Amino acid sequence: MKKGIAFVLLGLCSFMMAACSNNEKPTTSNSSTTTASSTTVSSEAPAQPLITAQEVVQKFKEAGLAVYEERDMTEADYGLAPMKAASGVIFGVFYSEYSASYLNGRVTAYTNLADLQEAKAFYDNLTAENEQYKSWTAVNETKLVLLQMNGGIDEVAFSEFQYVLENNLQ
Repeated sequence: MKKGIAFVLLGLCSFMMAACSNNEKPTTSNSSTTTASSTTVSSEAPAQPLITAQEVVQKFKEAGLAVYEERDMTEADYGLAPMKAASGVIFGVFYSEYSASYLNGRVTAYTNLADLQEAKAFYDNLTAENEQYKSWTAVNETKLVLLQMNGGIDEVAFSEFQYVLENNLQ
């Protein structure tokens, strides 16, 4: 019985490998042989954001807002959120004695409006689904920037950051 299962699995693996392999055949043109390829190389540079997340955080500082321990976001900082930003910065806003850490804000800059809207919708939907994951969000659609802050941060403090995001990014 075990041998039968092993043969079936071996057969399935062989079938899968054959199905996934590259079966392109060389084509002959005059006397030289070439292989067809579907690889496309773009000579265009990747799109750049209109403003970087670091520049936005600098605007917050210039406005006198509390920004602590800012750093570039890592993949782990995005969690389950779509990781489509061109740049991202996470920073502390309010120190929580309860958790002995900062309640964070995140600024992410995008190269297109669709990615920005997808990220904002992710945070807004998460807040709507479970109050435990509440967060504040604001966007500057002209500069393609998202501000997301922990819901434990006071609404008044959030609105100060929101004002700078919406009015001080030229």
